[in-house]
Amino acid sequence: MNRQSTLALVMALLPITSIQADEPAAQQATTTSNVEQLLSDAIERGKMLYEFDQAAWHSTDAFVALAPDMAKLSLAGRIIVPVEGGLQAIYYGKSEKGRFAVFHGTWNGKAIVDSVYSKGESGAPLSPDAIAYAEIVELVTSGTLDTKDLWFCNKAQPNHALLPGNAPGEFLLYFMTAQDKKESYPLGGHHRFDIKDRKVVARRAFTKSCIAMNKGDGRREAVGFVISHLLDPVPTEIHVFTAIASGKAVFVSTKSGMAWNVEPSGGTARIQGIDLGEKEGN
Repeated sequence: MNRQSTLALVMALLPITSIQADEPAAQQATTTSNVEQLLSDAIERGKMLYEFDQAAWHSTDAFVALAPDMAKLSLAGRIIVPVEGGLQAIYYGKSEKGRFAVFHGTWNGKAIVDSVYSKGESGAPLSPDAIAYAEIVELVTSGTLDTKDLWFCNKAQPNHALLPGNAPGEFLLYFMTAQDKKESYPLGGHHRFDIKDRKVVARRAFTKSCIAMNKGDGRREAVGFVISHLLDPVPTEIHVFTAIASGKAVFVSTKSGMAWNVEPSGGTARIQGIDLGEKEGN
């Protein structure tokens, strides 16, 4: 049996856990080029979400190691900026003179390197690129960006990630339900704001219900996750992020009659489509 037949059989035999997602504001025509672009965006964004998440996690540990009193410091925010050699995490303060780095270190994919902790206001001023990221973070911390209607799937503090967009001045701001259990990966309660020139130009939720994918109970371990996703014609960056973070394949069926295998591979993911021959309404 070839790979596509095997995956189709898996989709047929495994129970599908349904996620009902919000209908998009404007349906896009699903063309081959459109699908290819959507898949490319999903893979790139999902990979970045994972890398930014790792940078945030490991940089916090590195910061605490240098400054055990980190929680008592007056920080204005944290940003993660792509730089040569990795992702630079910057925890910064703000004074009348401007924004300055309190701690910064670069995540190179394996460890935080080049860590620097500066006490008081002695840290280096933020670069123009870093300031652009900080300005978006401060839309949230200042309350300028309305997030009151965002919902999450557990009581843990939600994570946020700010990714670069496709052009200068464009950003993707994510608010994500945090993973509160080691072997459980939330697929619901994630949101994205598309920002251009410090203004929200689009926003979305990736589902309208809560669901978590469990790797196992200690005795048995899942070989993959199966999910029905009704919002998009293809898997999203959330499916890619979950596959990379869990190390497990995510099988996604969409209302277009397609099924997709989102498979983690070397720090990124591959997406393979399978035509189930069942269109919406059939």
